[in-house]
Amino acid sequence: MARTIGYCGYNCHLCAARSDDPDVRQRLVDGWRKIFGHQVISVMNLPTAWQTAQSAALTDRSGLA
Repeated sequence: MARTIGYCGYNCHLCAARSDDPDVRQRLVDGWRKIFGHQVISVMNLPTAWQTAQSAALTDRSGLA
């Protein structure tokens, strides 16, 4: 199975944005706001954000699974 690497460079299957736990997603949103200044992304719209990123993601073809 090919790994999906997002535009951010992170493995999508490891991303906190995909967590079912809202507290984990909130920590991610708080970090993005602090580091990157994102104000539009919230816990409520985060699943939409990662799905959009996932649909545009690149596939890792390095063979280092």
